[in-house]
Parts: sequence; C-alpha cells; structure tokens
Amino acid sequence: MAELVQINCPHCSQQIQAPNTPGIVLMCPLCQQRFTLGRPAGGAPPFVPPPPPAPSSTPPPPFGSFGGGWTPSTTAASGQVSPQTTENLRATRPWVLFLGILGFILCAFMLLGGIGFMAMASMGSGRGAVFPAFVGCFYLVFALLYLYPSYLLVSYGSAIGRFVQSQDIRDMERAIGIQKSFWKFVGILTIVSLAIGIIIGIISAIAGATIVQHAPQPGFGTY
Repeated sequence: MAELVQINCPHCSQQIQAPNTPGIVLMCPLCQQRFTLGRPAGGAPPFVPPPPPAPSSTPPPPFGSFGGGWTPSTTAASGQVSPQTTENLRATRPWVLFLGILGFILCAFMLLGGIGFMAMASMGSGRGAVFPAFVGCFYLVFALLYLYPSYLLVSYGSAIGRFVQSQDIRDMERAIGIQKSFWKFVGILTIVSLAIGIIIGIISAIAGATIVQHAPQPGFGTY
C-alpha cells in the first residue's frame, strides 16, 4: 500500500492527505475540484508527450523537375523575392532571348519566301499561278503569326534583365505579365489551329465520300 503524503489543492490550497501515487485523480473535499497528483519529491518526472512537429514552410520540389537540382532557398521577407527565384530567372533569360531572336529570324525568312512566291504568282497566269500564290499567302500569314510571340519573348527577357539588376518587385510583375500574354496567345493560337484542323478534316471526309458516291461503277458480265 502506498504511503500517505500531505499535498495542497492547486485550486484552493486546502491540505489533503492522499496516497503517494503519481497520476491518480483526486477531488478536493473543500472546493470539490478534481486534479491529478504530480510526481513525488525526488522521483522520476512524469512522461510528457512531445509536441507535434510544426508544418514545414518549405514547398516540395516540383514534380518532374529537369535535372532534379532544385534546392529550397531561405525564406524571403514579405514583399521580397528570394535569391533562388532571382537566380532561376537569371538562368532563364538567355534561353528566352535565344528563342525570341530565333523567332524573328524565322519570320524574316518566311516573309522573304512569301514575297518571292507572290512574285512568281504575279508572273504566271491561269492555274500555274494558283499554287505559288497559295504558298506565298501561307508564308506571309505564318510570318505575321510568329512575329508577335517572338516580340513577347524578347520583351520578357528584357524585363527579366531589368528585375535582376534592380531587384524591384514591380519589374518582376511586368515580366510575369508579359509571360502571361505570351502563353495566352499560344493557347488561343493552339485552339484556333485545332479548330481549323477539325474543320478541314470534316470537309475532306465529306468531299471524299461524295467523290466515292458519284464515281462510276465498273460493269459486270462484260469481257
């Protein structure tokens, strides 16, 4: 049997005689409040479960990241950009400028090709001028379509350069706004291209079925 000890009620300080058994629940006869008896003097401290770990503020690496070399950076203060983000944008800038300048070069070649085919069509006559005129229009239209995204890529690269130099969050917002315009244009162009492809496919199927239906049937029983 555990020995009895004198303890004070933690609620009203009333002295209570209770068995020296840490962890048991007692009720004060004066204030009628319940409390748990602590450890005796010189005894082992009661087990206290550790607090749950705080949720990590570091985001996980992006799924399928190229090269797997992503490393979390130190958390930046509110309204600031982390050094890792700045470095990623700085490393992206040469590729963006390369694609933008390459787009301008392709536009120039397509423009020259379109002008050349249109000149060939103007020198021809009849059906011989139809094909060069069609190819010339095709090149001119695609030269105009590639011109705008190439301009956006060069502008995006220039905006990244300004942000890397100034570290101004407004320059970064301008760069992201240009990037948004680029991807919006690419998305719209993709939708239009898919729609045109579907329409051409339907027209081709209808025309093919019509040709097959009206094609002359071979005779039977003739030798």
